[in-house]
Amino acid sequence: MIFELEYDHLIESGVPLDIDDLRLGVSRGYIAPRTAIAVATAAVSAGSDDVTVNALARMSDHHVADVRDALGAVDPQDALLEPATSARKWLYFQLRAAHALRSRLDDPLGAVESIYADFGYPPTAAPFVRYMPAQPGEQPGVGQLFARWANYLQREQVALTTESGRALRAWFVIESDEFDVAWISAHMKRDSVLTPPAASMSWTDESRASASWAIELRWPEEMHPGGEGLDLALAGLGWSFAERAGALAARGCRTELRMQQELSRNPWTTGMGLSRGAVEWLRVAGASLALAQQVEAVSIADQDEDPRGGVLGASIIIRSDAETLAHITQTVGQEPDKGYERGSVRSPGRHARTTTSWCLDVHLPAHSRPGAEGLSRAVEALDDALAAGAAQLAHKDAVVSLDLYQDLSDDRHSHGVYLSSRAIRWLANAGAEIDIDQYVHGHVIHGVLEEIDLAHARIVTPEQLDLEMAAERKRNEERWAR
Repeated sequence: MIFELEYDHLIESGVPLDIDDLRLGVSRGYIAPRTAIAVATAAVSAGSDDVTVNALARMSDHHVADVRDALGAVDPQDALLEPATSARKWLYFQLRAAHALRSRLDDPLGAVESIYADFGYPPTAAPFVRYMPAQPGEQPGVGQLFARWANYLQREQVALTTESGRALRAWFVIESDEFDVAWISAHMKRDSVLTPPAASMSWTDESRASASWAIELRWPEEMHPGGEGLDLALAGLGWSFAERAGALAARGCRTELRMQQELSRNPWTTGMGLSRGAVEWLRVAGASLALAQQVEAVSIADQDEDPRGGVLGASIIIRSDAETLAHITQTVGQEPDKGYERGSVRSPGRHARTTTSWCLDVHLPAHSRPGAEGLSRAVEALDDALAAGAAQLAHKDAVVSLDLYQDLSDDRHSHGVYLSSRAIRWLANAGAEIDIDQYVHGHVIHGVLEEIDLAHARIVTPEQLDLEMAAERKRNEERWAR
């Protein structure tokens, strides 16, 4: 089964298309020549100077043969699934179209199987193919197949909406005014492979050190860059690496997980997270965390809450499948700002909640840059007894997290998150993970998430969703245990 995709379907996703993508799309019949012309016309309007793109943009819908010649398109049976990046994009588009039309298809999972075969049985689609066995930690059933299909679409959109296919770049950086790069390399038993991005966190008040040592973190392309990909990259460095870095931090060096992210002008949401194991790794390394973004041409005209953007919400949240709200409160020694019991109902007709949730708002100091020193100071000021109680609950399988909500604007102070090494230490002592949700000028993702309608597409109950999240956390724990 092949879906011929319209221009709007492609553009709504925010996934960029180049000449290789258009050649494969026209050759395999995923798009008509007129759609290739429309994509090329939009690219020229956005400033593309590619010769072939400009030639396509000058053609009319009647020049079908000319379009194919300009692209070097071949017949479908002769079109190889190359290059791999182009094949990945068209697999995503085909599965996205099938998902959008699932209510009209007699057998939507049959459509998945047909697309799976047409693309040479790619492993990224196997988890939601009906006849493939469930992997360890995956729940069986049709509802879970739809859930994994929806999750794939979410992850792929995030991975493909930047030019490089990586929504995030990350480095581990060591800076010193006392030791040179050669000495740091000898101590870390690894050479610095590059100069770290200059002043990535220039909106903190710390000056640049005289010596900067850095390595770039890598993860498989199919992984969510700000989630399991980043976790895997840190775990791959190992605990001995973290301990060597921590020894340098104790001698006055600055160690930091430094990240940069480029967000498109299309309104969409992104985010990142670090598991409990990753936060503990940063504590051992004595490291701070710095996440900086560049946002293209974002308007703040519709931002009513705070024209500066920045971190608009920060909370410590404890979720438990077994404990009561009263028991959590007693254990941490502090009343929550918000909370609800497992089994309570949000509103009439809705499913009962499957977890107890305890939430403490983290209040940012006045007159501080919200994503930078304001957030760090707020976390550092939290009670140590709260951390000890939270850690006790985390050891009993509760999930403790620092949840951040950030609305990005033109104001450069809104373009990042900074957690000092002291703030990281408090979070690690609390057994906490970090979850950051970011929104470009107050909008959620357009395109795939709007079409998916998560509540319906997942065909999932809260119980099933909790099982899925628990399986992901178990995989993270096993990764760090190794």
